[in-house]
Amino acid sequence: MLDALVEHLDYVLDSFHAFGLSTKWEAGDEDAPAERDKREAHRHLGPAGPWSRELFDWAHAAAVLHTSMASQLLSGLQTLVADREVMFAPAPIVRSLLENCGFVCWLIYPGEPYTGRRVKAEGGRLLEGWGPRRRGARAYLTRVEDLTHRKAVAKALNHPNLPQLGRQLRTIRREWLHELFYDSEIDKTDGGQIVLRGETYPALRELASWVERLEGANWNSSAVYAILSRGTHPSFTHLSEFVTRTADGEPGRWQLDDAKYIYRLIRAAILTFTSAWRLVAAYLGQPQDKPRALAQAFDQDSRFDGL
Repeated sequence: MLDALVEHLDYVLDSFHAFGLSTKWEAGDEDAPAERDKREAHRHLGPAGPWSRELFDWAHAAAVLHTSMASQLLSGLQTLVADREVMFAPAPIVRSLLENCGFVCWLIYPGEPYTGRRVKAEGGRLLEGWGPRRRGARAYLTRVEDLTHRKAVAKALNHPNLPQLGRQLRTIRREWLHELFYDSEIDKTDGGQIVLRGETYPALRELASWVERLEGANWNSSAVYAILSRGTHPSFTHLSEFVTRTADGEPGRWQLDDAKYIYRLIRAAILTFTSAWRLVAAYLGQPQDKPRALAQAFDQDSRFDGL
């Protein structure tokens, strides 16, 4: 079973790298949502006038970067499974992969109820209803979140860039916000967190649900994320549920009791990753058939029957 998991991880990673080489992660044509966002940015107005394409350039770059990060996490899983290190190490990696893929889905595909409807052309390409203004708003929220964390790290390190980061954050929160968005689109929580078009930046535990929303399937993502979190942080009860001490009783030597555990982790990783990859491909107007086929091939593999 482990050899079959490694085989599928290899297929997914090789195909993903080939996709990147062939597309260079650029828009396939001028009708791609990513290209259309940038070309038509001036149609979105704020109090300071038409938008520039900057937020959409950033959304494109962030989607590609975080999908690429998820691919390296998947590569780490492949190494662990190939080396039979499958008891404790995979869960934190799968959790991080879900967070990155969920972030990509949240950033570039607003989803219901804000996009109205999702229209599919022949071959299942996602085309209309992408809510570009909402995507721009989410790109803005992400910039604020990133700078907030960078400032916090700089403060903890007493880094000389702290004043510069503070100025950048103030500019984005106080000037950009009211230049790009109307007061009717802006609110704040009691804690001062920006609410933009009814949304705040999502908590990590919420990100996994965006893959679920994209697929229109009930994956019980909140439970999956809770299990992965217990496998990431100290939890003797959780760990002892699926491993036992080896027969020789030596300290530190354990064995996996349930093969379903690692299968389910890898399945969650592959299906989540191929969903995010397919979404980015659609956003760029590139073919989506490969990630879809890889996910289907995994679920149809008879070697996993009964798991």
